[in-house]
Amino acid sequence: MPSAPIESRWRHDVGIGASRAARQAPSAMKRKARRSPAAARVSSATGPVACEACVLRAACEAAGSAQGVARRSVRAGERLHARDDESTCLFAVRTGAFLVQQPASGAPRIVDFRLPGEAIGVDGLETGRHRLDAVALVDAQVCALALADIRDRRSLDPRAGDAVDRLLSHEITRAHDLIATLGVHGAERRVARFLVDLLSRQRCVDGLKVVMTLPMSRSQIGSYLGMTIETTSRSFSAMQASGVLRVAVREIEVRNVAALMALAG
Repeated sequence: MPSAPIESRWRHDVGIGASRAARQAPSAMKRKARRSPAAARVSSATGPVACEACVLRAACEAAGSAQGVARRSVRAGERLHARDDESTCLFAVRTGAFLVQQPASGAPRIVDFRLPGEAIGVDGLETGRHRLDAVALVDAQVCALALADIRDRRSLDPRAGDAVDRLLSHEITRAHDLIATLGVHGAERRVARFLVDLLSRQRCVDGLKVVMTLPMSRSQIGSYLGMTIETTSRSFSAMQASGVLRVAVREIEVRNVAALMALAG
């Protein structure tokens, strides 16, 4: 079980920030896949990228936080925040990965995964308290942007408000994407869409092969996609048998990007 939220291990650095690779459309993935010969690229999907690509960069700069961004280290299994915690910050994942889940009487339902450069904490904006748990999948580090700083700057610098508006728009788009994925018939297609989304969010495609290590388990992927672990595992096995993937526990090699895109629909 994940441990309780820990309010320690904070530190301040100068000129640091989170990172995010902007999400690419599937068509962009196809164009990249055709550019170069079949050279494999290895990615853990959890490493840092430049501050310029961070989804919270504009809000951070507008709030005057570029001179000293609060960083927090979160160990695998720890909660960054829990349901009903007071919402005081927006977080940007700098390294590592998180799952975001809806607590339940039985097994919690995973509603999203957050990767480097992506935001956590938007669920607390409406009421001032978080509605979801955010749990580190691996050892991770986040940058924290105080909501009070954003509110103080909104009247002085419209970038602060614009950045939050764009972030909310992004959250709505991701929710719509999940609804569309859950509405797809066929377990293999759901898993294919999940992998395409994961690759595009991290800009992992620059050749005809991609090798990456997934930070989440099969059961966690199944929870997110509304499937059992058995169905999820069978879907990976079927794509391996057809030559689309090579699967070795959490290491996934996409051997045929075009075939994966076709399967995703």
